[in-house]
This record gives sequence, structure tokens and C-alpha cells, in this order.
Amino acid sequence: MRILIANSGHFYSTKSVGEAYFRAFKRLGHETVLYELSKWLEDFRVSCRITDSVKEIKYNQEETEKKSIEFATLGLLKTAITFEPDLIIFITAANIPQDIPICLHKIGFNNLVVILLDEPQETDLSLEKSWLFNYVFTNDKNTIEVHKENTNRHANYFSDPMFGNSPFVVEYLPTAVDFELVAGVACESLPSRYQSDVLISGSIYPERLQWLIKNKPTLSKFNTLIVGRTRAQYNDSWLKMVFQNNLLPYEEFFKYELGAKICIDLPRNEAVSYPHGPKNSRGIKASNLSPRIYEMGLAGCLIFTNDSRDDIKKLFPDGSYVIYNDDNLEEKLKYYLEHEDERKKMTELARDCVIENHTYLKRAEQILNITGDTEGYSWQQAMEHKGEVTNRTVVDRFGHLWRDNFVANKSAILECAKMNDLKKAHEDKIGIVVSAGPSLEYTLKKLIEVYDQYKNRIVLIATNEAYKILTKFDVIPNYFMIVHPEENQFKRQIDGAEIYSKTDLLLSSVVHPSVYKTWPKDKIRFFHTQANMQINKDLLQEISLPEIMGGISVATVAAGALVYMGVKKIIFVGQDFAYSWNRKYIKTPLKASEAASKVVMVANDLNGNAVLTDLSLSQSRDILIKMANHLKDVQFINASEAGILHGGNIIIKKLDEIFVENDILLNVA
Repeated sequence: MRILIANSGHFYSTKSVGEAYFRAFKRLGHETVLYELSKWLEDFRVSCRITDSVKEIKYNQEETEKKSIEFATLGLLKTAITFEPDLIIFITAANIPQDIPICLHKIGFNNLVVILLDEPQETDLSLEKSWLFNYVFTNDKNTIEVHKENTNRHANYFSDPMFGNSPFVVEYLPTAVDFELVAGVACESLPSRYQSDVLISGSIYPERLQWLIKNKPTLSKFNTLIVGRTRAQYNDSWLKMVFQNNLLPYEEFFKYELGAKICIDLPRNEAVSYPHGPKNSRGIKASNLSPRIYEMGLAGCLIFTNDSRDDIKKLFPDGSYVIYNDDNLEEKLKYYLEHEDERKKMTELARDCVIENHTYLKRAEQILNITGDTEGYSWQQAMEHKGEVTNRTVVDRFGHLWRDNFVANKSAILECAKMNDLKKAHEDKIGIVVSAGPSLEYTLKKLIEVYDQYKNRIVLIATNEAYKILTKFDVIPNYFMIVHPEENQFKRQIDGAEIYSKTDLLLSSVVHPSVYKTWPKDKIRFFHTQANMQINKDLLQEISLPEIMGGISVATVAAGALVYMGVKKIIFVGQDFAYSWNRKYIKTPLKASEAASKVVMVANDLNGNAVLTDLSLSQSRDILIKMANHLKDVQFINASEAGILHGGNIIIKKLDEIFVENDILLNVA
């Protein structure tokens, strides 16, 4: 389905929320467009300043704001008409004039959604607009009944048959954490400026500033950092030393939370909205949690919150946060800083809860379930149909490269050694596929011992960056396999590694031509993969090469190559199909651009821990399991320390359980 997201025009913080929902719906397989109102607003304001300078036109500030909003929202209407979305989502709709939703209704759009983020602090304003939408999602459950008061107003206005069926639904939707954006940030590599014992982050409203000054005697006893933005005046010397008064990007806030041991949540006063004064005339008590709470949980710092918000007890499990008050704050800070093991157990509980329940991916699913717009696929359906999705993505991304590379490789294929010579060449050996998953770091020592003792009885294939790691420790693989068609991938895998005469290079026929230029031709062997043959069968059949089973992941192709070589027992090491290990963030962060191209998700590893993976990796895991189930005469053994490779007839064993004394392989059947 098609989804149009209209950001309200505020830079902070609705801009980041709109972008998070944009990524979430994209990951769920929906065609999504983000209309950023702030860009249009600024463009018009700039044009006003320019034209004013040459005396062509002159607006006062109020007129400029009005004209800029008119200009920006007309662009929104044009986008809706040309894009024809099935769902239009407004983030707060703060800068959206009433006639825009009405106009959209008249055009025929009856799936208008508004996501309210500042309830109940701004309920007076949102109540004047919520009746214009079909679905109202409020971040505070105590305002649900208030917005339901608009039911009759909505029904009366949109009763004309021209509006068609126009439902009015009000639901509770808490805020969340942008997991996909910050998933790759590594705590271990954070500079010291991000490190603290106690952190307070977010907008420092006047009542929060008063709390900080009041609790200065306690906070000043610890390594405390305060990060956020305030317009309030303060002259306190301690505050000036520890307070970084800046408007920071989302990811930057998260780095400070990653570097903190304890984060103190300071809920907003529900009676006050800044900078324009009170907008909660009914005095509605707030129950919602600050978005920072979810970030704290994901970051692994211990959440300190007071008992003023009911949602903390409903959205987080007992034992994952600390309730404090001004009287016991110092005592509790000191206790949990001194009891690191207890603190870490609590932070792990909070982190697992956030990953499982409080991401924008989960919120996007909730919206689709309530609006009834689940065309495309839900996350669960995406997992069921991930093969089709991933294959389409792979073909779209690499199809042209496969064709171009194969044409460029033709002459080299004919000149190099033959893969056919390896058919059933290792029937008497045990195969080991080594990948560079996060757990390789923990298995490497045992692998080196195995290699030193049994090198003549094993055939070892290194994939991707595992070759560089193994050769660094004088573990020389029999084969180094590459299937990726992009040049930069090979350079990353081989950069800094030595080329060994005992290692043959096994190449897919569609790899980049630069790959084999670094290797002796008599040590290079080409093959076709089943995945390549499905897409380029007519082209690839021009040269006869062995067709190796497997696809998507190089590890599955390596397993297929060992089967081709006659190997009957195949052991996988470092094959995690995941980016992280044992709840630890990956050491090499995913860049935002990389994360945007992946369907980042969370899965349970062999030990029941939450790990990061993606749709492509999970499909590769499933392909390997299918191979194991299909090849009844081949034994597949997972000797990785972690990862998500389980199921089917794959047997979970650690290396030190497989290799003992002089017997290379125990009977693990």
C-alpha cells in the first residue's frame, strides 16, 4: 500500500518522529513518501526575506508565517493528488490549516491519521483539529475520552455522501525509540565526553531547571552530565560546568545515553506547554512516558524515574527501572553505581522490553492493525514471505552487475583452473565453513587449536572477512570464497591480507573483475550459483560451469561447494546470521544509509539473547536449514557460539564438544 507521512513543520522533535515512521513503514514493505513541511516553510521564509530585500514585497512576521504555511500545505495537497496514498499520516498536524484535511476528504481520502505527541500539554490545541481526522492516536491515554468528544462533530460535518464512509476512532499510541536509526552505535567506542555516571537529557524546561538547582547538592557528588536545550536563564556555576545547552540530533542524544550508567527521567509538568504557555485548561493529569525513557532502556543505562506517570508500570516490567524521589535520590544513585551486576541485570531487562515492544516498527504495525490497512504485509507476514521480498531486493540491486560482471569475466573463466576438478575431491574430509560473525572472536582460539591438530583431515573454506582474520593467525584456508558482485566489498575483505599459494580462490561467475586480478590464475576456480542462474540463465549458459546450490549468503554457497566436493560432515563457525552477539552492540556500527537499506530486526539467538539481524540474513539462515533438511546424507553442525542458526536437523555443538583428543568428530547424530 501507499502511505504519505506529513511532518508538522517543527524541527524538534516531530521531525525525527516522522522520519522514524517513514523508515518503519518502508521496512514493512509499503511504498512510503515523507512530506517534510519544515522544508517548504523555510523555503518560503527565505524567499520572503530575499524579496523583501529588493522591495518587491513586504510581509510582517505574522503574515510571513501565514503565507508560508499556505504555500507549504498546497504542496502537500499536490503530493497527495499525484501520489494517491491509501493512508495519510499527520505528525501532530500543528501547522496544518483545517481546510487541508477537509479538502483531502472532499478529494476522496478517508483514511486520515493524526499522531499526537504532546498530550496533555497541548490538548487545547489538538482538540480543535482532531475531529478532522479518521484516526486519532494520542500519546496519553488520559486524553482518549477528551478527543472522543469530537465524535459527533466529525460525524455531523462529514455526513454528506460526498465524503463517503468517514470513521472516527481514537486510540492510545505511546511514543517509541527509533531503533533502526541508532542500532549500530557502539558503546565501547564512545569518546570520553559521552561518558557519565548520571545523565539528565532532553529539553530543560523551567520546572526541570528548578529541580536541578534544588538537587544540586546530590547531583554534584557524582559524575553528572546534563544534555539538552533551555531558554531559561541560569547563573549557577555548577550548572554551567555540567550542562551542555545545545539542540542535538537524535543520534547524538542517544550516544550520551549509551555512555551513561544511570539516566534520570524528569517528566514534564502537564499543566505547562512551552514556549507559548498553558494549553491544558482541563488540568488533565499526564500518564505517558517521555520518549527518552525508551531511549534509556535501549541504551542500557539504568532508568531512574519518579512515580508520577502510570505508564512506567504498565509498559516496563518490574525490576527494569528505579522509582526515586528527592529524599532518596542520593542513596539510590550511590547504591546502583556501586552494585554493577544488579544494575546490568535491570538494564538488560529494560533493553529487551524496548526492543520487543517499543520501537517505531511496532507502532507502525499497531497503526496498520487499527486502521485496517495491512495490505502489503505485517512484520510477521514479512518474515513468512521474506524470500520473495529479499529476492526482489537482491535482483533490483545486483541484476545489472551480475550481467555486466559475467560478460567481463568470460575470458578469465576460460583461462583459470576448473572447478570441475574439485568434484568429490574431499570425500574423506570434514568441511569447515568459517564466517566473520561476531561470535568468531570467541571461537577463534579453539578453531586455531583444531587447525593445528587436524589440518590434514579438514577442508576449510573462509568467507568474506574471515580469510583476513584467519591468515593473521597463520590459519591458512584451503579455499577463500567470494560471491559478492561489488568491487568495494572485495577490497574490504582482502585489504591487508596476504595471498597464500595453498589457498584457492572460489569465485561466483558474476564477481567484479578486480577480484581475480590479485590472485594467480592457476589458483582461481569459477562456478555458477543457483541464484545467479535463475536470473541470468540464458546468459550464463554460454559457459559451462558447475552450478553450486545455495544463495543470498556466501556461507550457504560455501556449504554447497563442500557438498559438491563430496564432504559429508560440514561444520559452521562464526556463522551467526546476525550483527550482534550476546546483547552487545556490534563493533562496526551500521551507518544510517546502511541501516536504511536493511530490514533491521531483532531475533533470539541460540542462548535466548536478543540480537540484531535483518531480513536478508534470516532468509540465508532459512536457506541453510532447507539445505540441511534436503541433504539427508550430509551432516550439518553449527559450532558457532551464538547467532540464529538453529532448527531443522542442524545440531548445535561447540567446537570443544566436537573436537576431542584424536577423534576429529564425535558421534553427534
